[in-house]
Amino acid sequence: MGRYQYSGGHRCGVSNCSARNRSKNKKTDTKIFSTRCNGKILKFCLEHLKDYQAQKKEKINSSNDSTNASYNVGEFQAQIKLSMKKSVDLDHNYYFQQNDLNKLQNLLNYVHHLEMKIEENKMKHSTNSIQSSINDPHFLSFYTGFSDVITYKNFTSKIIKHALAYRKKYLDKDNSNLGVDYENQIFIVLVRLCLGLLEEDIAYRFDISQSTVSRMFRFWINVMYSYFIQIPIWPSREIVKKYMPECFISKYPSTRLILDGTEIFIEKPSDYTVQSSTCSVYKAHNTTRGIIGVTPNGFVCFISELYPGRTSEREIILNSGLLEKLEPGDSVMADKGFTISKELADIDVDLNIPPFSYGNNQQFTDEDETLTRDIASVRVHVERIIRNVKLNRILRCSIPNTMADQLNQIWVVCCHLTNFRKNPWDIKTKKK
Repeated sequence: MGRYQYSGGHRCGVSNCSARNRSKNKKTDTKIFSTRCNGKILKFCLEHLKDYQAQKKEKINSSNDSTNASYNVGEFQAQIKLSMKKSVDLDHNYYFQQNDLNKLQNLLNYVHHLEMKIEENKMKHSTNSIQSSINDPHFLSFYTGFSDVITYKNFTSKIIKHALAYRKKYLDKDNSNLGVDYENQIFIVLVRLCLGLLEEDIAYRFDISQSTVSRMFRFWINVMYSYFIQIPIWPSREIVKKYMPECFISKYPSTRLILDGTEIFIEKPSDYTVQSSTCSVYKAHNTTRGIIGVTPNGFVCFISELYPGRTSEREIILNSGLLEKLEPGDSVMADKGFTISKELADIDVDLNIPPFSYGNNQQFTDEDETLTRDIASVRVHVERIIRNVKLNRILRCSIPNTMADQLNQIWVVCCHLTNFRKNPWDIKTKKK
């Protein structure tokens, strides 16, 4: 009888049924069977038990025939409720028939299909948003710093071409499995450099995971850095003179480059010795220091590595290899912090810096004041370039310790991007 157990000493639970067990007349004794349904114990004689089983079987068959092959979310919920009802009706039997299991598998496949469609639509929307931003000069300049689409396309094509060679040489796997194509990855990396957004913010904006943003940023920073350091940016003396502005020609015609330094805030290091070497008295913060050199027409021609914030400009210049690039007869313009006049004099190079005032009450002479004004009027070019470099807002934030190994690459990339975004060699400024 399967789930139905023989029970002695009871009568049939169906009304108007006289069948019972252990009656006074043993000839009329009938076997009584019991089953549990909805928390209650039901008693049936053999005849009524067969009727009960037939009704249950008919009910189950009619439920199976009424279900449809096509499903949606509402039908899925209804099917689960029906299955739960069946299991309760059949004495808490949670066994699904094979037909039910096939339908459940079809439902799960359909749900997975819908999830994939949703992800595709999100990625398509994100891609369309990136392309619309690239095609709009205003948003392209806001998000990447490039003023026109043609310059941006030329830059991305060069970087992608180098990335293929870089991946083949240094990496064992492709970076295209991140779900975003190369051009859009470069756009996202430039957005982080230009706007200084956090990884979590970028992941939310472009519907990708934060780990994907982190891997993407690290990969492309290394690619751009390896590409930029291969580009010779030190121009010849003839090129510098050819594109020299009129304000330099009349007053400082031998100027080869203008030097200036800048500091980048970093998070307080955990090592106390590193804390001491990076503590900047001038900024009252832990910093790194870098020096940038610019030609008179505004082209970045020298980029030093980053040093701890307490390192002097003189020490950075002596360790950077700049002195080996200068030629006799050149002149360098800088501010008062670059105390390298002796080293430059040894290679027959002049140093143009504002004059020092000696004593608390001593004032500049008329000649010193005129010299200070003249130098300041032309040194403003390098300050504008440094401002353009720091338009990459990531350099205006406090760099966390987790990005310490990438900071130097980020600094070099941001300086080189200044040349790519607006090429100063496109315009001749020399008076004919």
